Amino acid sequence: MQRRLDKGMVNKIAILLLLLTLMVGCSSRKETKEGISLRWSAYGAAGYDEVRMGISKRFEELHPGIKVKYEPVHQEYQPKILSQLASGTAPDVFVVAWNLGTLVSKGTLYDITDWVNEDKDYFQGVSYPQLLEDHTWDGRIYGLPQNITVSVLFYNKDLFDREGLTYPDENWTWQDVLESAKKLTKRNEQGRALQYGVVTPLHYKQLLLYIFQNGGKIWNEDRSRCIINSAESREALEFWRNLCIKERVAPTQSDIQNIGGVAGGNLGSADIFFMGRGAMYFEGSYEVSNFKVLKRDRFNWDATLGPISKKGQDRLSLRYYNSLGVWSKSKHPREAYELLKFLTIHETTKAYVELGDSLPLHRQGVDMDLYLQDPLRPPQARKAMLESLGFSKSLYWMMVNPKAKVSYLEQEEILSLYFEKFIIGQLSVEEMLQAIENKLNSLVQ
Repeated sequence: MQRRLDKGMVNKIAILLLLLTLMVGCSSRKETKEGISLRWSAYGAAGYDEVRMGISKRFEELHPGIKVKYEPVHQEYQPKILSQLASGTAPDVFVVAWNLGTLVSKGTLYDITDWVNEDKDYFQGVSYPQLLEDHTWDGRIYGLPQNITVSVLFYNKDLFDREGLTYPDENWTWQDVLESAKKLTKRNEQGRALQYGVVTPLHYKQLLLYIFQNGGKIWNEDRSRCIINSAESREALEFWRNLCIKERVAPTQSDIQNIGGVAGGNLGSADIFFMGRGAMYFEGSYEVSNFKVLKRDRFNWDATLGPISKKGQDRLSLRYYNSLGVWSKSKHPREAYELLKFLTIHETTKAYVELGDSLPLHRQGVDMDLYLQDPLRPPQARKAMLESLGFSKSLYWMMVNPKAKVSYLEQEEILSLYFEKFIIGQLSVEEMLQAIENKLNSLVQ
């Protein structure tokens, strides 16, 4: 998942966006004399770069005369790619999911709609239709997903077995989570937590998930007004407060820091669960990669559908993705599209399924076959993750507002800033929601 940007970084991005507006029409690129050369870029990560270089070589084998260079970015990705776009040195294919609307409005993405329609049988025959919809802006397609993850509830079966408790299932509500978490939280005589009943990520996206699960929204139907300060939002955040502050069955930020001090390192919410000190864990299905790549499989884990807020409430899971698009100034847009397509076909995306980073992008094919036979992903977890994809909603599209006067990244920073103040206790629920509502409404009115 992408990291929160600090204020200085957001200002830097704003400057880069301005430069991009001024310079998008300018580009100069050196061409190889031997044939076509394509570059593509994505977030660099251990275990992934080698896979992507192998994928690039395979494309070269299938397309003689085309050379492909994969360029991983190991620092902050957004400023890097914006700088390249502004200077006319961007790669032919790059990650676009973090700010699709802004990139389209600046004219930096190639409209691939016609080519996708030519491949209609492939995309509509074996792909999930909502994944194409997520990459459509004003009726035109500007990207394709490379991977997909959805929010689920992980749990440590060993800890449940030790207490003789029933595992979480699709019928669980928030209250069920709370009641079981009370029984699964263990403290020593001094009150120090030895084990938490539930671990919840301490970032704004998780708190937004609670709000959305409870029927709350950021924007009204036509996105003319922010309506986040609602009874549904307040109730959702009180659930989080009950877990962390009132009942103390989930770690706060200071709790995590204290555990990190004892353990001799900087820990996060995920680490507590992976250490076997958390019975349940709310997070994206991509965490399976931690069990696989980082070998964090010391206990018997599983996953199920995220709980509903109350009986009768519609179920909701958030979906996230790394998506790729073609630079509008690419010297070889058609070949770049073929590379883009190759990076998202089931023969290629099976590598991400195998790593545990992604669900299969296709209803049928080798990536789905591999997923259904994956011995390191429990059957219940496999079923829950696929089912969650069916009722999931894109976090980007639930947050972005094309009518706002600032980019999506700046809208995101506003949410992140005020949620962080709430998490560390500087703002009450009401104060935080009202501040966000006032700030976002000032950007659309």
